Amino acid sequence: MAAPFEFTPETPLVDALELDPARVGEAMKRLGLKCGGKGGEWCAAVVVETLAHAALYHEVPIEKILSELNALGIKPAK
Repeated sequence: MAAPFEFTPETPLVDALELDPARVGEAMKRLGLKCGGKGGEWCAAVVVETLAHAALYHEVPIEKILSELNALGIKPAK
């Protein structure tokens, strides 16, 4: 059985969202990160930025983001 994906500051936003668009997008919304978008629409930044970039831009502690996302326990599809 695969271990849950471990989100790190270097995780690209697009990779995080592609793991589970609904759950990761909702978690990002709860955290005040707008990159997850509404109705599955992502902002252009998701293809070039990491979780660390999002934390800086939205002034949310990276530890809070990582804690919330890692608590989801998302298993990689592969």
